[in-house]
Amino acid sequence: MNKKTFQSIIRRLGACCLILTSFLTTYGMQFAFGKNVVRAYPDTLKELEAQARPDYDATALDEIEREKSKVDASKSGFFANPKLVALFAAYEIDVTDGDRRVTIPFRLHAPETIQEGKRYPLIVVWHGQGESDDDNKSQLSHLQYGIRSFYEPSALEAFILAPQCPRNAHGWSSPENRYELVPLEYSVAILRALEERLPIDPKRVSALGICSGAGAALAAEQRYPGLFCAFALCSYPANEYETSEVKAPVWMFGSVEDKSAPIVELRRIVAHLRRRWVRTLLSECSSGHDSWTNALRNEQVIAWLGRQTGKLTAPPPGATLFADRTTRETVCQYVAPLAVLILLFVFVEPRVRLRFRAETE
Repeated sequence: MNKKTFQSIIRRLGACCLILTSFLTTYGMQFAFGKNVVRAYPDTLKELEAQARPDYDATALDEIEREKSKVDASKSGFFANPKLVALFAAYEIDVTDGDRRVTIPFRLHAPETIQEGKRYPLIVVWHGQGESDDDNKSQLSHLQYGIRSFYEPSALEAFILAPQCPRNAHGWSSPENRYELVPLEYSVAILRALEERLPIDPKRVSALGICSGAGAALAAEQRYPGLFCAFALCSYPANEYETSEVKAPVWMFGSVEDKSAPIVELRRIVAHLRRRWVRTLLSECSSGHDSWTNALRNEQVIAWLGRQTGKLTAPPPGATLFADRTTRETVCQYVAPLAVLILLFVFVEPRVRLRFRAETE
C-alpha cells in the first residue's frame, strides 16, 4: 500500500463517518419531533385567578416550610398547602391532538419581577401518583418544603411549571383519562407553548420528579431527547432503559428505609449513570417512602435546578452526598481508559508506523 492509496482510504472513511453522523443526527431529530403530535397554543394562555402575590415574612416562611403535607385519604395522596398554592397562578391553555381541542389547566409560578430582554430558567414539577386529581392544586403538594428556594428576595428567579395528571388516570403515559390525551404529551406541549409566550431560556429547562413523577420526567426525556438540562429524581428506582437518553446532570434522592424504591437500586443506577459519564449525585436519608422532604427543604434542590445549564453545578453548601464511588467504578471510569491509551501508544502505534514505512519504501 503506497502513501497515496493510504490517504485516499482515510479520506473515504472520513467522508463515510461524516455522512453516517449526519444521517443519525437527522434521524434522531425526526424521531423526536415526529412524536410531537400534541400541540398547545400560546395565544390561548389564560390566567384563571388574577391574584396578588402574598407577602410572607421570615416567621411565616419558616412555618410554611416546616408544615407537613396533609394526607388525603380519599386517594392515598396529599393536599397542597393553601399558602403555597397562593404563589402559583392558575392557568389554562388549549391543547390539540389532531382536530380535537381540549382546554387543560395547570399552575405556574413566575419571578416577582421580569426584566426586559432577560430569559429565565424553567423548572417542571412532575408529581406522584397520589396527587393525580382534577382540582389543579394537588400537584403542588410538598413544594412548601422548598418555598425558600424561590420566594425570598434573594432566592432563585425562575418559572416553575406544575402540570397535573387527571384523577383516576392510569399514569402519566396513558390516554385513559377525562381529556383522552396522554398527560405526559400535553405537559410537554404546554412547556413548549410557554417557551414561545414567556421569557424562558430553552437551554435551562429542568425537571423535578417525585416518586412516579420521576418516571414521567425520564419518559419525557426519552421521547424528546435533550428536553431537560438537569434532573432531580426523588424516591424512584429507575432502570437502565428509562435512563438511556439521559445525558444531563442528575441528582437522585432516596431513603434507606424505602421499600418501594430500595436504596440499593438507586445506588446501582447511580453507578450505571456514572459509567456512562453522566454527572450524577446521590443523597440519602432515613424517612420511609419520602426523600422529597429532604431534597426540597434540606438540600435546596429547586435552587440547584435553577442554576443548571447542562453542566453539573455544585450542590448548595451543606448538601449531604452519598460517597458511593467504589474502587471498581474508579478503575473502570478513569484508570482503565488511561491504561488502554498507554497500551496503544506503547505497543500498537510503533508497529503500525513501522509497517507503514516498510510498505511505502
